[in-house]
Amino acid sequence: MSYLKRLVTVPVSRSLIASFSLLLSLSVARSQSHRPGDVVIDHRYANTDAQSLIGLPLGSHKTTVERDGSLRWSQWSLKRKPLDTPIGFSSQMDGALSIEPFVVSAGKAEPLTVRSQTLYKGRYPFILSQLAGSKVRLTELAFSVDPDQDPTKLPVATSGTHGLDLVRLTFTNDATGPAEISLKLSGRERNLPGHASVGRDQTGTLINRAGEDVALVDSSAGFAATVEDSGLTLTYHATLGANQSRTLWLRLPYEWSAIRNSEVSNLPGEVLLTKAVAQWDDLWSRGTRIHYPEQKLNDFFDSSIAYVLILTEYDAQGDLWALDVPPYLAISAQRCTQNSQT
Repeated sequence: MSYLKRLVTVPVSRSLIASFSLLLSLSVARSQSHRPGDVVIDHRYANTDAQSLIGLPLGSHKTTVERDGSLRWSQWSLKRKPLDTPIGFSSQMDGALSIEPFVVSAGKAEPLTVRSQTLYKGRYPFILSQLAGSKVRLTELAFSVDPDQDPTKLPVATSGTHGLDLVRLTFTNDATGPAEISLKLSGRERNLPGHASVGRDQTGTLINRAGEDVALVDSSAGFAATVEDSGLTLTYHATLGANQSRTLWLRLPYEWSAIRNSEVSNLPGEVLLTKAVAQWDDLWSRGTRIHYPEQKLNDFFDSSIAYVLILTEYDAQGDLWALDVPPYLAISAQRCTQNSQT
């Protein structure tokens, strides 16, 4: 079941973030006080169905990163659905991108498997997946960014119109000889399968028959693209020299018509990553700062705030609502913003 908690009817303020920060700090302090010096926070869950989440702070689009590194998302948002609709964003996962990496040896393709999934630098709400096979490993980084957002300002109801998810895929050959790798990409948008095409510069696209993007692939030296599976799979091939790495960037604009692809940000992926990091750094700086002796607690504190903000979004009237946020956080935020108006 999904719960909606109304937070505010005014723009988000510094005191809102401070409220989230203070309550989370008290919660962390209580839970760890009985065992000082024995801190273990590694983002593993007893719930085997739990998945990792990326998204913009106060944004309408949310994406889950599956345990195999693939992505899923929903078209559902408060801006388009009446508030009494008895579903949450995870109830209609009608978009997906399957990411299947392989190392090829003697004509046989061996799938790379996930060895770990962590947060980027231990605290940012970006998902870092480590995959490996014989000789080759893959580091996948998935994150969300709004190219138009000034990192020093708070998001508003109209923010995120050019928002997108990015996936950085870095293949590394740890062997002393060359290694051949391949990557298969397929997916859907609004439950319509994406059809693959390859540009002259080896850029790739997956677009459904309604003309909406599933994913766009940047051009990258050393990769060659082909279309397979009756046009439903985009496959990239590369040969890596000994101890060599190659990187592909994927862009997944939110609910985007392919005829507008010229409007998708063409900033380099690393620039957009820096921009996303800067926005979260600014948001954290606006809240209460309590420093614990264990860095893992400080990281957990920051990432907890981040996920509350990802699960908070504007409705069509410009009001803020929290999805699946603990009630005490929602009530405190409401009281805090009411106080800030006086």
